[in-house]
Amino acid sequence: MRGSDVIIQRRMRQPHGVTADQFALAVDEYVNNRLADCKVQTSALGWLIITAERGLADKTATAELLGPSDHPLGKLGEIAEALLEPLADEALIAQAEDSEL
Repeated sequence: MRGSDVIIQRRMRQPHGVTADQFALAVDEYVNNRLADCKVQTSALGWLIITAERGLADKTATAELLGPSDHPLGKLGEIAEALLEPLADEALIAQAEDSEL
């Protein structure tokens, strides 16, 4: 998703999809759950906020907050995929409709 909306538009139907805000909220909920479940053992959130305030990125804190992942795009890729997977069939139909034009 990389910070952009993903919208599916089929002929004669209302557009729908996943917005960047929905993706950010899903990431927020995931990290909050990890914090609530005591799966983060460091002050990663504090360091992330401190470094962000200084205009820096703390990838170590981000990795700690997101946790491990086997996905090629990491945990963010997993979260995005979970949001987008329900739209896959609809997207293929929309693509086929566009190809007919």
